[in-house]
Amino acid sequence: MTTAALKPPSRRLLDSLLAIAVLALCMPLSQAQTRAGQPDILLGQSIDLSGPEAKLGREVVRGMNLYFDSVNAAGGVNGRKIKLQTLDDAYNVDKAGANVAQLRDTPGLLALITPLGTTTTVRVAKEAGDVPVLFPLTGTAGIRTAAMANTWFLRATYAEEVQRIADHSQTLGMKRLAIIHSEDPFGKPGMAAFEKALATHQLKPHAVGKVADFRTKDVAAAVKAVADSKPDAVLVYLPATFPDVVLALREAGMQAPVYGISVALTPENLERLGPQGRGLMFTQVVPPYGNRKFRLAREYMAQLEARKMEPSFGSMEGYLNAKVATEALRRAGADVDRVKLRRALESLAPYDAGDLQVQFDAATRSGSKFVQIGIIDRAGQLLN
Repeated sequence: MTTAALKPPSRRLLDSLLAIAVLALCMPLSQAQTRAGQPDILLGQSIDLSGPEAKLGREVVRGMNLYFDSVNAAGGVNGRKIKLQTLDDAYNVDKAGANVAQLRDTPGLLALITPLGTTTTVRVAKEAGDVPVLFPLTGTAGIRTAAMANTWFLRATYAEEVQRIADHSQTLGMKRLAIIHSEDPFGKPGMAAFEKALATHQLKPHAVGKVADFRTKDVAAAVKAVADSKPDAVLVYLPATFPDVVLALREAGMQAPVYGISVALTPENLERLGPQGRGLMFTQVVPPYGNRKFRLAREYMAQLEARKMEPSFGSMEGYLNAKVATEALRRAGADVDRVKLRRALESLAPYDAGDLQVQFDAATRSGSKFVQIGIIDRAGQLLN
């Protein structure tokens, strides 16, 4: 008598089972059904859906709804479903302010979540009053002050990303590090962070290229200043115009490695760069979705594959933000209010969001210090 060998389950089967498990485990068994008559938990959002950052904004919202939909399908949180009401601000500060005023007056609004951009976040927090603002998509450390005491930040700061770049460059023996940045509220803190990060290695900037603002395509002078200095590596501290600078550097004959921060790592930028994107290095503030050693990445990809949806770093960050918000809601209890939500956020000490630890410090209300560096391969994919 022979016994047939059992084949190990396939990766696709394991991922499908994981998707089912995520749905089942979002809520305790006692909450398998939403409680009759319980109102939805209402979260408001003002984000760019039609302006210069619309693609990122839409991806963030897609990731948030991916997680909230899974929670609601499993019975909600503490027996209540989560509703995300999103308004388009077109990356316009005044429009964002008007959106928040509208949302603030909506009956039952519990909190605002994930505005996009530094100046937008400041305006949203100002207009929010006593409404908590959760997890803005900005890494600017300078706004994490007592004046923003009602705002909770999840992602690592840009300064922490720059420090990671400085540390990484030293493992490769690079000493002549240059930067190209904008002379505006986005770029000036980046320059300060660069100087501070290099100082931890007893270094100073080898060369500095400046552009007027982070949207300008007038980059020739900045590129020449850096390319002529023959650096070992360059940090291009710009978001949307990152490809313009990289292509100009390559055209000028500079083949030194180039670093970018997380907000420059977008499908649009990589598409514009084409083959010139190979070898570029980027910081990431969420686990890479393609690296399934991270439980968060496995959960996220299983959810997407179950729905036949494509991944992106924007939707991955939205998914993470929704997951942490849901955990805070769970801890706040069925009768959650704004005070209980704040206390719940303070109690995340720490919360494991899937091989990513979250714990909000009292001074800046910053929850994560996760920063990794990846490199773009020949196929245009990010390797870690």
